[in-house]
Amino acid sequence: MTDDNSDSLTLRVAKAIPSDVGHGRARVPFDNNLNLKPGDIIEVSGERKTAAIVWRCRPEDANLGVIRVDGIIRKNAGVSLGDRVDIKKVETQPCQRLVLSPVMA
Repeated sequence: MTDDNSDSLTLRVAKAIPSDVGHGRARVPFDNNLNLKPGDIIEVSGERKTAAIVWRCRPEDANLGVIRVDGIIRKNAGVSLGDRVDIKKVETQPCQRLVLSPVMA
């Protein structure tokens, strides 16, 4: 299920494994041209774009062309179960500066 662009892949959205919920994981097949490995960061593009951490897919999902993500990632990407999304690998850089502010309740 490759896209015209060799550095992106189109997959169908499926429900996350319960242990992945809330962890920002995306389970994707590794037999693709993106050279993904566990821990890589990908951009998930639906109506909007969001990021996710690559995790190894289950063996039974390997040839189904699905990406398993939780409801948080689906909401951030503006997609629902069964929709198609484009994914691509993102090159990350270490944070140079982080500013924390107290929250007053």
